[in-house]
Formats: sequence, structure tokens, C-alpha cells
Amino acid sequence: MHALHDPGIATGLARSAAVEQINVPMLSAHSGARILIGVASWTDPSMTAPGVFYPGGVTKPEARLRHYASRFPMVEVDSTYYAIPVRKMVEL
Repeated sequence: MHALHDPGIATGLARSAAVEQINVPMLSAHSGARILIGVASWTDPSMTAPGVFYPGGVTKPEARLRHYASRFPMVEVDSTYYAIPVRKMVEL
């Protein structure tokens, strides 16, 4: 992957260590509408490497998604790019 889009695990670890852990207030637009933020690359190797975003021991996809969901209110699901999912899969 191109370094501009994925600088690698070492850079991810350095950036993670440099971020002050604070509670961020809810964002809203001037109209009062809530602004929700998520990331599209929640499974990329530079994020899943231990200590970059996920704590140690969080290695299974379900555990990663649970941790991600504890930090972000939404996540991209790109499975619809490949095929329309069955209703039960979307509900899960």
C-alpha cells in the first residue's frame, strides 16, 4: 500500500502514543444536527497491530468491532460493494 495512505505500523504506534486520551464532546452542526464520525479502515493491518488502536488481547474480529464501537458511533460496511447482503446478516 502507498505510504501516503498507510504509513505503516511503526508510524501508527508513534501517532497513537502521541495522542492525549481525552473525552471529546459530541459534535453538532449549526443546525443542531449531530455529526457522527467513524473510520473506513478499522480492519487495516496498520490499525490492528497491537497497541496502535486496539489494546493487547483484542485480536478477533468481533472483539475488534466491540472495541471500535466503544470509541466511534458508526462504522463503514463495504460488503454491499460485493453483493447485497441478506437481511439476517444486516440485522446481526
